[in-house]
Amino acid sequence: MAAAEVVVVVPSPPPSPPEPVLKRPDLTAAKAVMYLCIASLWVCCAAMAAAAFARYLVDSIYPVVSTLLEVSAGAVLVAALLIAVFFLLLLHAMRATGYGPNADAEIEARKVVWEKLQGTGVLTVPACFPFLLLLVTGYPLIMAVLPTEGSKMIGSFLFDYLGVLPIMVLCCLLVLPSLALNLLMMN
Repeated sequence: MAAAEVVVVVPSPPPSPPEPVLKRPDLTAAKAVMYLCIASLWVCCAAMAAAAFARYLVDSIYPVVSTLLEVSAGAVLVAALLIAVFFLLLLHAMRATGYGPNADAEIEARKVVWEKLQGTGVLTVPACFPFLLLLVTGYPLIMAVLPTEGSKMIGSFLFDYLGVLPIMVLCCLLVLPSLALNLLMMN
């Protein structure tokens, strides 16, 4: 008796669907909100610089200084709200294009962000460090060395003219415009 040959035909599995190509998220709204945030921070820095400058000019200018400080505080609050809106818009844009929690995509995104941050926006921030050091140490140092009533005026003067004023001017003229240019150059 001959052995019967059995041929089993196994159909090949259907081809797997191609992986979806992720398109770039539309970040127009998020960029617009970020420009508004930079403008708000610029108003804050300009008002702080003007208040620091005007504080010692005339004693009767106190209402102006007070108003400038209120404008600065309001601008910081607006910037904080705009940053929250920016992150919500960014999250929405990324979810709409299919981006999700993926380790490889996260590593790639970090590399891209690091490359963008190496531009002039981050390189201008160290210019503020010497003035920040004077801001933090000026008043306490003067108060420790000269604990008299006149030393409060000197320490306060150093705090404003060697700390606050230069940092705010650098932010208005260098840091914030360079951040705006970096944002403009991003695709």
